[in-house]
Amino acid sequence: MKMGYLVSVVVLIGSLACAVPAAAVPPAGEKAHFTHSPAVKSADEHTVVLEWDTNIASDSRVTWGPTPESVNKQVEGSNGATHHLVTIGDLQPGTTYYFKAASGDDVSCGVRSFTTMKPGQKPLPPHTAPVVVKCVSETPKK
Repeated sequence: MKMGYLVSVVVLIGSLACAVPAAAVPPAGEKAHFTHSPAVKSADEHTVVLEWDTNIASDSRVTWGPTPESVNKQVEGSNGATHHLVTIGDLQPGTTYYFKAASGDDVSCGVRSFTTMKPGQKPLPPHTAPVVVKCVSETPKK
């Protein structure tokens, strides 16, 4: 595994010094890949929060839709992080939706799903979003 470099910035304001938190800077050419599968962090009747982790800091994107074949709406979430959070709002209660998560050039394998809460339903604990359409390997078998 390649190691990244930590970059810290100190800002001098008058006689005060403020440290800006260090950020991981990946070595040139290193690409983001998933280290934790996309999960449903929380869901209510109209909103879902999805989360996942990557090996290096990168952007967070989710394409989603009402059927596995129509995953074409996009929303962005946290940027420049290894722990990614994306919120999708304005959803219908008690409805299943489908999505793919992406960070950098990497896209989660397969189409996953989440379901919003029905009115009065107790919230579910955080859970890995189930794969409903398995990914197809692009590497030919020998």
